[in-house]
Amino acid sequence: MVETEKDLYPAFEDLNSEDTETRAKAAAWLMKQNPIKLGQAGLLAIASNMPLKARKLAATVVQKAGEEAVEAFLNKINPDAPVIPLPNFITVADIFISSPKLIPLLRKIALTGPTETVRPTIEILDKVPGAEVNMILLEVFNLAAGEVKKDILNMFAKRRMTEAVPLLLEIIKPKKSWEQEGRVSLQERVCRTLGQIGSSEAADILVAVATVPKPWSLIKQKPDSVREAATWALRQLPDRVKIRRAIQVLKNDKSPQVRKVARQ
Repeated sequence: MVETEKDLYPAFEDLNSEDTETRAKAAAWLMKQNPIKLGQAGLLAIASNMPLKARKLAATVVQKAGEEAVEAFLNKINPDAPVIPLPNFITVADIFISSPKLIPLLRKIALTGPTETVRPTIEILDKVPGAEVNMILLEVFNLAAGEVKKDILNMFAKRRMTEAVPLLLEIIKPKKSWEQEGRVSLQERVCRTLGQIGSSEAADILVAVATVPKPWSLIKQKPDSVREAATWALRQLPDRVKIRRAIQVLKNDKSPQVRKVARQ
């Protein structure tokens, strides 16, 4: 620990005081210090084992000290060789959400950081609207598995991310008889996500997924649970003649679960 950080660190420790006045005086004093040195010393406080409330207060002091202090702090965060435990940083990262340096840093953590940091990182990213975060979520989705992949699908739906539609259609598109199918549970969720996004671009493939292929087409029939999800999704899309015709056919499908959704 350099001398300057030693000088500032006790004031950060005072942010954990039970006395309100002590905390206020420490915060006021810290914000008068050199912003670069403040940002670097703040890193030590956030890396410490102080309670989360105190670490969040330390992050708030750095944030209120201005962009120079925030940059000095964020420049010290390195997912490849972390000088502080990344989970400690992530618990306070949303305090810096207005900094232009935060989103690229969170992207790097989500893509290359430890597995346990991915989920909380994308939850912070999801608080930020716009195309930049949408593209990051697409990148992370391609690498993710399990519950994280499901979480991102929920984000695609909530954000109505039309950018995700081509990728999602690739996951569910009908396969030839000799091609390998993807996981059924993922295909079900993807169909429902496409319905929630509501892009008419999804209509043709959802119709193909929901309906029974002709025997000579050499196309595999999807499992009924996937066909049901695709039928539900079709009903969420903007009205088109092709969709109406498909729904009419599906109302008489051999699968009771498909028929039920088509008739709703």
